[in-house]
Amino acid sequence: MMIKESTLAAVAVSVVCDRCGQTCPSDDGHPQHAVLSAAWKSGSQQNPEAYELHLCESCFFATLSTIKRERWAQLMFSEEADSLLSDANFGRSDGA
Repeated sequence: MMIKESTLAAVAVSVVCDRCGQTCPSDDGHPQHAVLSAAWKSGSQQNPEAYELHLCESCFFATLSTIKRERWAQLMFSEEADSLLSDANFGRSDGA
């Protein structure tokens, strides 16, 4: 949940993790958090729903780990399964 302060432009002054309920730490006034979002469109069973969840660093990596384990469970009898668990770049988008 993002808490905003009313000014000329809405600026996030605090972010509360939607998983654990703790306030996300700030770095120079900029809350450090991850955003999990979805905007379902026409053709989806959830049309026209939209979601936006804010996660602290700890909860983000716990959620990422859960997704990785669930993917592994689907692949556990394939050759790809073991390499998935050791893939440190799973989900990364920064080119690392």
